[in-house]
Amino acid sequence: MNTVTLRLKSELPSWVDCRPLQPATLCSMTASDIAEITLKVGGVAQRLGDLFEIESQPGDQHLKIQNADSNFRYVGAEMNGGRIVVEGDVGDYLGYGLIQGDIMVNGNAGNFAASGQRNGLIHVKGSVGDYAGGAADSEMQGLKGGTLMITGNSGDFLGYKMRRGIIVAHDNVGDYCANNMIAGTIILGNRCGGFLGLGMRRGTVIFLDKVKLELPTFNLSGSFSLPFLTILRHHLHSINHHVAMRLAKIRKVKRFCGDLGYDGQGEVLVAD
Repeated sequence: MNTVTLRLKSELPSWVDCRPLQPATLCSMTASDIAEITLKVGGVAQRLGDLFEIESQPGDQHLKIQNADSNFRYVGAEMNGGRIVVEGDVGDYLGYGLIQGDIMVNGNAGNFAASGQRNGLIHVKGSVGDYAGGAADSEMQGLKGGTLMITGNSGDFLGYKMRRGIIVAHDNVGDYCANNMIAGTIILGNRCGGFLGLGMRRGTVIFLDKVKLELPTFNLSGSFSLPFLTILRHHLHSINHHVAMRLAKIRKVKRFCGDLGYDGQGEVLVAD
């Protein structure tokens, strides 16, 4: 296998569908063969070699994309193995339906990041738009597994219809977080907007700090020491040491159960 680097030559005039940029495929090809692959730019097919400078050298199954911008849509969509590292921003549908592998974005991402993700790790070191880990249009479920890590801010509807997996949002989160959440875990490191857990069926939202919440459709059920937080901390230790250490400092949590309009089986945990 090879490590392939794609360096954008000039700014794109329109959005580009990046679904063909799969590490498992490109990293087994020569640079000249990669150049003949076509991408749709604004719906028009163009050769990869006309858009990017291409380097291929022996290494791991890594695909590096440099000089990226928000016109890059569907980066890592339905990827099944390998690793993508992006220098710059990406647009909507980052890691859409990710099957396996890791995606690292050293920049921001658009809407629907990690929508339908099944496994693997997506780490956005900047901010994300709306519906991160949420269900895309006409889809019944959002994140289905794996881990989504967001270092910056998150927009509205984080974890919308999330089915399973873990979302870690370090900074501020917009409105409607965990809206219609089916299951899974969302960890929040800072402030969250209004309407948290509206329509929540099951699943867990964890605040790493003490916060005051207004949850009219949730009941406070008491203060607890929960063993599963230790298990979660061990799982996250190799992914994000900082979050694992913040979890380790939590001895007890206040537990809010709801949404009571939907059988009240979800929970919001706040450091006590």
